[in-house]
Amino acid sequence: MRSIRFDSVGGASGDMILATLIDLGADPSMLSNQLASLHVDKFSINAERYISDSFSGTRVTVNVPHKHDYFERHLSDIVALIDNSNLSQRVKTSSKAVFELLAAAEAKAHNTTPDRIHFHEVGAMDSIVDIVASCSALELLNVDVIHVGPLPLGCGTITCAHGVLPIPVPATAEILAGSPVVQTDEPFELVTPTGAALLTAWRRQYADDENDRPTTIVRTGAGFGHHKLKSRPNMLRGILMESCPNNTLFDYCTVLECNIDDTVPELLGTLAAKLLKNGALDTFTTAVQMKKQRPGILFTVLCMPQDKNKFIDMI
Repeated sequence: MRSIRFDSVGGASGDMILATLIDLGADPSMLSNQLASLHVDKFSINAERYISDSFSGTRVTVNVPHKHDYFERHLSDIVALIDNSNLSQRVKTSSKAVFELLAAAEAKAHNTTPDRIHFHEVGAMDSIVDIVASCSALELLNVDVIHVGPLPLGCGTITCAHGVLPIPVPATAEILAGSPVVQTDEPFELVTPTGAALLTAWRRQYADDENDRPTTIVRTGAGFGHHKLKSRPNMLRGILMESCPNNTLFDYCTVLECNIDDTVPELLGTLAAKLLKNGALDTFTTAVQMKKQRPGILFTVLCMPQDKNKFIDMI
């Protein structure tokens, strides 16, 4: 199983996320070939080595004709583009989840419904390429799990198609609700709606309940944005990791415990023998003092994580 952890210093945007994934090993030419089936205007993905504040990584520019002409596409228009392409089902599902999250956030900000939202900047070709190419890059890297660290937020205002808005813009603030963030004094839009939607959608889609699984670091990568920040590199770091086989580098188990305040001692002995017979690694008891100062027993079982539910039922 492969996972990526994203840690942001300078924010997160669509091009920064795509640059990070390319720096982790996703091939830009393969991404371009996959996205050709979208049947949209011609585009190219230009990935270049970039150094900022002594840190090295990749910076991406998506080149499209008439970039200054923003198309006001509806969610249904973008979904149709994706559904009618030759992209894999996984990439289609992931890409549509990002746009649906964006549409829901924009709809709430403008007091309307997702199907009536006109995508402005996000509806432009370069933003569509950023999103779909990033989802395709995850598939090329065989990523199963996504972790995202706290994201830094800028301050001040920004001028966009809706006029002058506070930073973070309403859509970004809505998408990041419930996520850990860090406030900075950088007067820039550090996290864009596209960046917020990509990382939030992925965190939900590629979640992992077993956070304690031992892993090895396969590769690190960094993606850079196009702004020069005041006090930090405009960088997003990604760490590509792979799970270790259970029988090689590590040995780990699950601990099950319960307090027992009234039972026959022989039953605990019988239970311990039954658990061990069915594959428990160890069982033991500890004398404890419980409510109203009554003596009780703490019953402990060590087992493999995959056997947890079986032993809970037996206990």
